[in-house]
Amino acid sequence: MKKLAPGNGDEPPPRFPLHLAPGTADNEIIGRCAKQDGLVIDFLEGRLASKAPTHATLELHGVGFHVQIPLSTFEALPAGGTIRLHTHLHVQQDALRLFGFRTPAERDCFRLLISVAGVGPSTAIGILSGCSVAQLAAAIASGDEAILRRIKGVGPKTAQRLIVELRDAPALRSLPGTGGPVSAVDATAQDAVLALVSLGHTPASAEQAVKAALAELPTGRPVGEIVRRALQATAAGSAKSRSK
Repeated sequence: MKKLAPGNGDEPPPRFPLHLAPGTADNEIIGRCAKQDGLVIDFLEGRLASKAPTHATLELHGVGFHVQIPLSTFEALPAGGTIRLHTHLHVQQDALRLFGFRTPAERDCFRLLISVAGVGPSTAIGILSGCSVAQLAAAIASGDEAILRRIKGVGPKTAQRLIVELRDAPALRSLPGTGGPVSAVDATAQDAVLALVSLGHTPASAEQAVKAALAELPTGRPVGEIVRRALQATAAGSAKSRSK
């Protein structure tokens, strides 16, 4: 990427303060940015500068963050003041998109939705705008395709995929509307499943890998160790399949 000459507005400056060789492509910049710990934003807390049904702007230390939100979050936001949004940073080839949610449950549900084949972040936001987390989780858990199809943007195929891929996911059962509090062991397993999903596994394969890891490890092991063992088991299984 070339340096800007003073007064030259033809080319925007780099998005982030990285040390890059000249000519580095934008998508490579974004890829490197996504790997920096500083861009893993768990939540934003600041002054609500503005809000709309699809987005909100939070001012934090003089910087305005444009955050895309579902309608459920918009309706829960106050007129102004200091607020906290639980966030998810979505990395695309040519853009970084920041999504915000009023509760951790909304964000967890969003992450589950985008793990389903064919469901992107815009569709997931639309789904959360059409029903509450509890209603959505209950519909998926009960296999009620008719309720899902009433949500704008959800057709027959998407409704079927949501049920097939998420119905038995442990993370779904921890959401409001699908049961009571989970034990510490179950919560650890669910965190491990979510971690694997964030790494590209489907909910079903993530659950299977975590179950296998838990069977090999002593009880009470931390999430990180469970995830590492699950990844090792998955890699070994893939290698064994290729050798056949």
